[in-house]
Amino acid sequence: MRASRFYIVLFCCLAAIAPGRVFASGGTCFKNWTATQSVRDWRGLGSSADGRKLAAAAFGGRIYTSADSGASWSARESNRQWVNVASSSDGVKLAAIDDGGRIYISGDSGATWTARAAKRKWADIASSADGTKLVAAVANSGRLYTSADSGVTWKARASNREWAAVTSSADGTKLAAAVFGGRLYTSSDSGVTWRAAESERNWRYVASSADGTKLAATDHGGFIYTSVDSGVSWTARTGGGARYWNGIAVSDDGGTIVAGVGAVDGRQAGQLYFSRDGGSAWSAREFDRVWTDIVVSADGGTVAAVASGGQLYTSQCAGSGAARCTEDNGGACGVDAERDSGGPQDVAANVGDAGTGQAGCTTIGSVCRDGTVYAGRHPHTQVQLFIPSTNQGTTMQWKTSAGANDIATDSVTDGRVNSDQVANSATFPAFKLCKDLRAGGHSDWYVPSQLEMYHLMVTRAALVAGGKVTDFLDGNYYWTSTEQDNGAVRYQGFPDGNHVSAKNAAIRLRCMRR
Repeated sequence: MRASRFYIVLFCCLAAIAPGRVFASGGTCFKNWTATQSVRDWRGLGSSADGRKLAAAAFGGRIYTSADSGASWSARESNRQWVNVASSSDGVKLAAIDDGGRIYISGDSGATWTARAAKRKWADIASSADGTKLVAAVANSGRLYTSADSGVTWKARASNREWAAVTSSADGTKLAAAVFGGRLYTSSDSGVTWRAAESERNWRYVASSADGTKLAATDHGGFIYTSVDSGVSWTARTGGGARYWNGIAVSDDGGTIVAGVGAVDGRQAGQLYFSRDGGSAWSAREFDRVWTDIVVSADGGTVAAVASGGQLYTSQCAGSGAARCTEDNGGACGVDAERDSGGPQDVAANVGDAGTGQAGCTTIGSVCRDGTVYAGRHPHTQVQLFIPSTNQGTTMQWKTSAGANDIATDSVTDGRVNSDQVANSATFPAFKLCKDLRAGGHSDWYVPSQLEMYHLMVTRAALVAGGKVTDFLDGNYYWTSTEQDNGAVRYQGFPDGNHVSAKNAAIRLRCMRR
């Protein structure tokens, strides 16, 4: 069993590793990883088929492109709430989505961009190999949208749902889409009609082989699921464990699958996991980070991944292609590599925390001696989080009126930074309640950020299992301190994700401290 505190130190120290530095993670295949680019809130990643041309999206930042597998980068477009970017197989045509904004299209590898489609809460986008056919998903009870002319015009498809992810076959005919808190959906006619598949789960990402017959999807808090019949039937791949899976990518033949853990599962952010046999056996790679998106080259030999609050990381199998990727032990590439290398071997879900919280706390959901509840570690900073055992209000207003930019420098990740910018005034009921709260004898309570409230949502099973938290129920909505714009703010639905509301609406509030 690995030492928990040791890996926390690794996470801390490697988060800002110098660009170009190489570090190892056991085994032969995808053993060495190169960190590049700066530390940013990376959300999305697109790649050419050979893995040489990359495009990365930074939330609150810019689009960055590379033509040399990540060795050097160029900043593109403006600062926006970028959440993902899709690429044609030659890396020339790109499509990027702005959360709450528009879709931006480039036909010259990112040098210039054109705004297309209307402003929506875009969640994901995928492209055919030639970049002509695109499919995009809208969250918050939005719809799917398709384009057959490289993004010039768009048609609304499917019904209003909490769409989270989309993927496409190389020819753009076979599509798959995921609903967070809902089902998976597939289309065989470029999105004109859709068929529901699998059960309702917290689906986060879905990926497709080139021909669209092999699919892989991540259940946030559950398992990875795969299909070999274009989504008609699905198999839970338990070998990787039940985790807060986030991004996932597959090679053109569907044989290589790489997935990342994207939220704290009670002890740590998580590693990257890969399979070379379509999902039967899994090996852990790299270090604990909040992985947000992954791309795999067509031959499965090159991987690139981005982490929120981290950098961009690239790796290759031994040799220059998937066919030459072999293990020292003679087995399939990557399978059981850690058993020989002394690397990480734990592929089971963890619900405990790396180290204890305050006195009396041992795991998420446990009650501390001061009466507060331990809520685990912050997904980015790894600091310990605590919440009161009960809500601070069920019909609480964020602000008594709408309008005005109340937080000068909004943070998606740090609720304390947001709360410190809001006056302790009756004009801001939610903030005043947290600032005046003295639960456990503490006076440093604040309104959680979007990410912090999301963390409470994904760890609520452990919080409720502790026996003290009883009101984190389906259908409940909680304020975050993260503004959407002057008149609106983001709030967290249990379990249906992030939403936007007027500031003077009345919903639930749960304060937090560190």
